[in-house]
Amino acid sequence: MNGSYYGYESVTIETPEEREIKKRKQRRLFSRVFLALFLYLVVSQVASTAVYTVASVIMQPEKYIAFAESYFWSVIVSCAAQYLIAFPVFLIALLGTKKASAKEKSKLTVKEFLLFFFISEALMLIGNIIGNILNSVIGSLIGGVPENEISNIISEIPEWLIFILMVILAPIVEELICRKLVIDRLSVYGDHIAIIFSAVAFGLLHGNLYQFFYAALLGALLGYVYARTRDVKYTILLHMIINFMGSIVALPIEKAMYTFYELYDLLLAGESVNILALMANGAILLIYENLQYGMLIGGIYALVNMWKKKKILVNRDKEIFLPDSEIVKGGILNVGSILFILLCAVFMFLNIFFT
Repeated sequence: MNGSYYGYESVTIETPEEREIKKRKQRRLFSRVFLALFLYLVVSQVASTAVYTVASVIMQPEKYIAFAESYFWSVIVSCAAQYLIAFPVFLIALLGTKKASAKEKSKLTVKEFLLFFFISEALMLIGNIIGNILNSVIGSLIGGVPENEISNIISEIPEWLIFILMVILAPIVEELICRKLVIDRLSVYGDHIAIIFSAVAFGLLHGNLYQFFYAALLGALLGYVYARTRDVKYTILLHMIINFMGSIVALPIEKAMYTFYELYDLLLAGESVNILALMANGAILLIYENLQYGMLIGGIYALVNMWKKKKILVNRDKEIFLPDSEIVKGGILNVGSILFILLCAVFMFLNIFFT
């Protein structure tokens, strides 16, 4: 690298060979990170399949059928495969990858935390709307709407298991992977690049189009919070609250909805119904919908207001300089990223056509 002196400033002139070396290093880093994510998914699937294969051999046919069709055991097997087997493999796959220089941690005030929660709920609702619209469009093309497996699972397993796996363990592991471990490495090319790639990866990891949009939007916000504070406890706590709202709190709301429409249909058919139960469940739905719309409006307002006041600023400094266009190109066109994207695309295809 040659240094030239103009006036009072020293300008560093980079040779084409030096630029090419930097681009190769950047592709290798992104490839390692996304190859680790690819292995996380593959090992999860292989471990889950191995459990069911062994079970089919050692269990009596009728007991195996009950086991294989159980949402309860499906969730336990899937989470055990991810958290106990695939996550350590992911960590091993990242060994030797260089992290960005350590940055000083900063704190969020209670007010800031609450504002980010409202923004996250608004982004979740917007993503849900996009996912529902896309599901409907796909449904009209293939002759049936793809099922939301997460909703089915949540309605079929005990609340204590939902709390342990989805409210406690999932946020911890997912935030360590997609925020702490991924952003710490990719942010050497700028926090904005790391946030975008980690958000898209977070959306793809969910394996279906319905969840992709809200997960990617939420991932972008959580990525920003982590990049700003460099403290994963904030994103873990936000993630836990969001999952709690979407599972434990949503369960009685969903039951109230089914009860209300069941009673309403009976009423329209001229049947005798419990009017108090109809009104009570209707009131629950009305209150919940108003709260949802309130959080949507409040979250959008908070986001726009913070943006205008420049309270949401992403650090675009780079420890290793490459133009954004080259970073994005190199971040996508590498072995690890291509394998990860193709595998997630296969999962989404299977979810659309075989559920």
